Amino acid sequence: MIDATWVRKLEPSEVERLSHNTGRATGPKKARLPYIVFGVVLCLVATAVMFLYLNQPDFDEGVAAIRNHDYATAIKIFKTLAEQGDADAQNNLGVMYDEGRGVPKDDKEVARWYRKTAEQGQADAQFNLGLMYYKGQGVPKDYVTAYMWYNLAAQDSGLSESAGEIRDALASMMSSAQIARAQQMSREWSRKQKAKIKPFPDRLQMVPVD
Repeated sequence: MIDATWVRKLEPSEVERLSHNTGRATGPKKARLPYIVFGVVLCLVATAVMFLYLNQPDFDEGVAAIRNHDYATAIKIFKTLAEQGDADAQNNLGVMYDEGRGVPKDDKEVARWYRKTAEQGQADAQFNLGLMYYKGQGVPKDYVTAYMWYNLAAQDSGLSESAGEIRDALASMMSSAQIARAQQMSREWSRKQKAKIKPFPDRLQMVPVD
C-alpha cells in the first residue's frame, strides 16, 4: 500500500500560503500535482483489477456446487463465467435451464446459451443445439440447421458416432437439396470459425445428480 504521506496533495489555500511565506513561485508545485493525482488513480485502478481477479469465481467450484445440490451457487458461478464468454460455463448453464436445476425450465434460455457455446466450437453444445432444432424446442424446427450442428459435432472424436448417427437419420427425412445446403453451411461455418476457435482445457463438465 502506498504511504498516505507520499501521495498527499496540498490544497490550493495551502499552496498559496506556503508561497506567500517563502516568497517562491507556486508554478513548479502546481505542475507536479497532476502527476501525483495520476499516480493515485493508477494505483486505485490496479488495486480494483487485482481485487476482481482474486475474487473471480472458479469453474470447478460450480461443478462442486452441482454435486452438493447447491444449484443457486452453481447458477451464480456459471452465469458470471458465461457472461464473460466461458464456453464450458455457457454449456453447463444451458443444461441447468434445460433440466430446471436452480432455475425454472426455459427452452429459449437453453437455446441461447447452447448457441453461444456452439458458436465457439464446443462439440457438446453443438450436439445439444442440433437436438433443439430437430425438436423445435426453444427455436423453430429446422432439419437443415439441425443437420449442420450435428455434422459439426460429429467432427469431435468423442461425439463422432452418436452425432453421426442422428445426422444420418435426419438425412433420411431431408431432400438431397436440403442435405447439400446443410453440408455447405457446415463447411462455411468451419471455414469462418477455424481461426477463432481455441483449444478447450480439460475441465469437469456437468455431473449426473441422483
